[in-house]
Amino acid sequence: MLDRTALPNNPGGVNPRLAWILRFAGEWLFVCLLLPASILYGAPGRIDIAFPHFLNADAVVNAIEIQPDGKILIAGPFSTFGVKRRSGIARLNADGSLDETFDTGGIGVGEITKIKLQPDGKILIGGSFHKIGDTFHGPIARLNTDGSVDTSFAVSGIDVTFVFDIDLQQDGKILISASNLIGASFVARLLQNGANDGGIGQQFFSASGFGYSVADVPGAGKILIGGNFALGNAKGLVRVSSAGGVDITFNASVTSTAFGTVVHPRPLPSGKLYIYGNFDSVNGATRVAIARLENDGTIDTFFNPATSGIAAINDIAIQPDGKIIIAGRGFPTNVFPRGNIARLNPDGSLDQTFYVGRGANNDIKAVRLQGTTKLLVGGAFTRFQNLPRSGLVRLNL
Repeated sequence: MLDRTALPNNPGGVNPRLAWILRFAGEWLFVCLLLPASILYGAPGRIDIAFPHFLNADAVVNAIEIQPDGKILIAGPFSTFGVKRRSGIARLNADGSLDETFDTGGIGVGEITKIKLQPDGKILIGGSFHKIGDTFHGPIARLNTDGSVDTSFAVSGIDVTFVFDIDLQQDGKILISASNLIGASFVARLLQNGANDGGIGQQFFSASGFGYSVADVPGAGKILIGGNFALGNAKGLVRVSSAGGVDITFNASVTSTAFGTVVHPRPLPSGKLYIYGNFDSVNGATRVAIARLENDGTIDTFFNPATSGIAAINDIAIQPDGKIIIAGRGFPTNVFPRGNIARLNPDGSLDQTFYVGRGANNDIKAVRLQGTTKLLVGGAFTRFQNLPRSGLVRLNL
């Protein structure tokens, strides 16, 4: 701030006090213009402008996982990070800079759609790819911590041509949702070396189905499967035992009036679960794209989501305070711009303190909490809040 006693030189004959007042006013005008911008960009839902954006211009990020050491894995159809070639998968430091110690040599002939971290630090990847580096391999593989292929893992005893989803059981066995060469969709379990575990048997669904999701229910010896299928009395969502038998104590019917029901289950420590995806009816009640269920599959009526008009939710992130980030495609903007991402209160009402403005100009595919104050967002967008951001952005919470 100016010292009043240090008046500027006055070669032009301007009144010294007037010159000081004009200069003082100019300083305060600059502060007043700058301060709202700093507040704006620190507010919940706004871009963290300190996070770098070095992916190539047409990059898409399908999956994000955060390692226990804070490093960030991202995967999808992209080719470079800054001046470095990183095709299909990369690892970033917590600040968004490239971790150059991780390099697969590139993912080719397809793309990675799912990442799952093992407790030992190895990384399971799945999708439509059929090449890693210079070697044909896929569409599921396990990487070492430096990005090299773990050759001790090789799928056997099962035909897998496309992987929709991956989850881990507490005993280290690997659950996958996939399709085979003739297009039949199924859920199976693999041993740690990749061999088919005959103990569950392949759970086959309609050959016309697609995009099934699978989730282990920790401590319950149960597996949740969601997708576009009917299995006995179950529609769109079923729970099976660890041996593969249908759990008749769990009854849910999840359907969509649009083509292709998509259901992603997310078990909670309480025994309840969230489901999200593309649907508009759960057990005969209106629930658009997200619902919370009790342990037996009935609707948790306390959670009544404000999601009318949303086309699909592709991912969610549950904050420690119970608020839920929802992200996907086709979010309505007639109330106020939500740009394919929003935050719900624990009862499902819209949290209007999380304001993204125009948000993403295309689909959001993945969201992950980075601590309690940041959110990583990946997708097919090229702009976020009218700023150029290809595939990846970090927001304030």
